[in-house]
Amino acid sequence: MYNGLQKGFSEDFLNDIISEESCNYDSLINNIEISKQAKMIANYILWCFNRTSTKTTEVTYGDVSRNILARYKINISPNAQYKQDKKGIHYENKSIGGYSDDINDFCAKYALPFITGKIVSNEQKQQNKYIPQIGFFKSLAKYNDVYKYNLPTNQTALKKLSNLAKEAIIEDIDKKITDNFNEIVETFKLLNDKKYWIIPNKGSNKILSNDEISFIEEIENIDGVETEKTSIIKTRVGQSGLKQQKLQDTKCCELCGITTTELLIASHIKPWCNSTNYEKLDKENILLLCPMHDALFDKGFITFNSDGKIFISKKLPEEEWALLNINSDSQIKITSEKKANYIQYHYNNIFIDNKET
Repeated sequence: MYNGLQKGFSEDFLNDIISEESCNYDSLINNIEISKQAKMIANYILWCFNRTSTKTTEVTYGDVSRNILARYKINISPNAQYKQDKKGIHYENKSIGGYSDDINDFCAKYALPFITGKIVSNEQKQQNKYIPQIGFFKSLAKYNDVYKYNLPTNQTALKKLSNLAKEAIIEDIDKKITDNFNEIVETFKLLNDKKYWIIPNKGSNKILSNDEISFIEEIENIDGVETEKTSIIKTRVGQSGLKQQKLQDTKCCELCGITTTELLIASHIKPWCNSTNYEKLDKENILLLCPMHDALFDKGFITFNSDGKIFISKKLPEEEWALLNINSDSQIKITSEKKANYIQYHYNNIFIDNKET
């Protein structure tokens, strides 16, 4: 059995089968999309198998939910129904079973046994019935050509499937997981490959390009104290396409209206060091500001509310506001929900008055 993990799931973040960083992103591999939540579930299941025996280990929906919340600080409900909102968009916090379908699709693509076969609901665990719910067999039936279990594709017929028949399938899957565990692990490690990471943009399948990844890595590898690194980041971002993208939308300082392009600074709202790779390259996380207002915003002396109205720190004497070209009516335009969310982060975490309360 694969021996890559020696410590507990929540004790050692460096030895995950699927990297923690990869688990922050959806992936698209050979037209199979696997969500970040599904990666977390798969990682926890594989971790459990690695530490114990695939023949005897059972994992409940509750186990998965609790441990992922502890490990990734993301709540995935054990048994919530898989629903859509009025616009037909799937809720992000769907059930463990809903995300299991993503894992099953990935397994089927590479002819791996369904590792989700080891997940049972709390109710079934309590009843000493270690058989997955009917949704598992429904998902498995979609791939009769891969797995040869000859399951009925009709849900009514599936429900009539005897426990004996289900147990035989589970025993076969258990054996195949044990016999092919190294192959399963190595295949799931595909999810660690950055070229397959999707920028998490509410269903968008935009993938980070090699140039974008290289740009991020080049900046991440900069040595020096934080103030020097911040200055270099601003310079590099200003030379990148991010500033040009913003200039297409906003041709001036978003606060005072200065239009001299050479004076405008592309400033991250949520700081680079606290941003995900997606957020580092998201133009909605960029404000175009003149040097004075960039310095005030960067150091948390000013921030904004969700409508773009300015908040000015009590540390700035009111008699200096005119010199700084700000007043209580100053504001920026909030052009998207994402921009509003970034501004909210700045207000909560960077604005000096809030940091000191």
